[in-house]
Amino acid sequence: MLLTKSLIPILFYIGIVLSNEAPRIKPCNSFIILELKTNFTLECESDEPVIWWTEHDLGQLTATNTYNKTQDRNTIYVNSLQLSDISTDLVAAYYCIKDSKLRNLNQESKDSEKSMVELVDQAQSSSIYVYVNDPDNKVVGSDINLIAKPYTDLVIPCKPSTPDTELVLKSLDSVSNCNLNFFKFFFKTF
Repeated sequence: MLLTKSLIPILFYIGIVLSNEAPRIKPCNSFIILELKTNFTLECESDEPVIWWTEHDLGQLTATNTYNKTQDRNTIYVNSLQLSDISTDLVAAYYCIKDSKLRNLNQESKDSEKSMVELVDQAQSSSIYVYVNDPDNKVVGSDINLIAKPYTDLVIPCKPSTPDTELVLKSLDSVSNCNLNFFKFFFKTF
C-alpha cells in the first residue's frame, strides 16, 4: 500500500511532463527540400489544438484540423498544411504552434518570427524549414535595392532556395570606389 501511494505523485508528474511536449511535425526533420510544381502536406500533431504560422500569408494554403482518440483515451490533434503547386514563394520556416500559446501573444508578437523562435525554445511550438529545388531561382526574393549610409549596419535579406546554394556578395558598380574588403559579412542560413 505504501508503494502505491508513493507512485501516485510520480505518475501525476509524468502526466504533466508528457502533456507539455512540443508539437510534432511530420516529416521529423529540421528542413525539407521539395520539388518545384509538386504538392506536399506538412502534418503537425499535439495533445491540444495547433495551428500553422509562417512569415508569409497562409491564405493561399489549405490547413485541415482533425483529432483522434488514442487507445488510452487521450486526444491527439492534427493540423495538416497542404502545399500545392510548390514554388520558391513557399521557401520559409513553418511553425506549428499550440493554439493556447498563440492566443496568449499580443498582435505584434503574433507577427514576429522572433516570438515563434522563443515558443520553440519553450517547447510550445516546433518548426521546419521548407526549401524548394528550383534550378532557375537559386535565391528567393532577390529583386531588391538597398541603400545604406557609411558606418551603419545593413541587413541584406538573401534567402537561398536550397541549403546547398552558395552565397557571394559582389559589387555591381565597378566605377565607384566601393571595396568589399572593408565590410564584415555574417551569413545566417537555416
